[in-house]
Amino acid sequence: MSGVRTGFVVSLLALLAGCQSPPSDPRGLWGALPASGTLLKLHQELTVPAGMQRVFIQYGTVTAGSDLNQPYPYCKFELFGPAEDLAAPRTILADEFVVSAAYRRRESAVGLDVPRLAFSIFMNADARSEHTPALRMEIASPRQPHVDTFVCAVWGDSDIFNYPSPAEIENTLGGVATLMAPDA
Repeated sequence: MSGVRTGFVVSLLALLAGCQSPPSDPRGLWGALPASGTLLKLHQELTVPAGMQRVFIQYGTVTAGSDLNQPYPYCKFELFGPAEDLAAPRTILADEFVVSAAYRRRESAVGLDVPRLAFSIFMNADARSEHTPALRMEIASPRQPHVDTFVCAVWGDSDIFNYPSPAEIENTLGGVATLMAPDA
């Protein structure tokens, strides 16, 4: 009879645990996707280094991907273009970009150091530890069609870290850029 009672208690506890509400983020909704038509206003020019297709922002400062302070949120503008464009630094002009689509995805980790990567491979670690929860936005400006993507993420295992909230994105961008809702 004791085994039946233990099984009942364990089953009841499992059912009750399933009824818990998810944790709340007091700074905003985790992973809230910007609506189509949201305006991304870049307040200053950004230089994309030679050989790179992206430029990073953290703490309101433009930085190299290798200099990001993990596990704090960061954002990045991404460019596309022919390979010969990578030979020289490029400039993203201060401009207004319209968000046409936004979605959540797991991005490859930025700044994954060689010892950690080697250890992960040696230990056959779960690949999730090399990915980060990211909000990816397709953006467009008629003046700069080569600037097509804006991403905000929190570096780290997506089982531990969540997608950045609107407040975290605002803090990350500082005065470099602003996301404004379509009705603002």
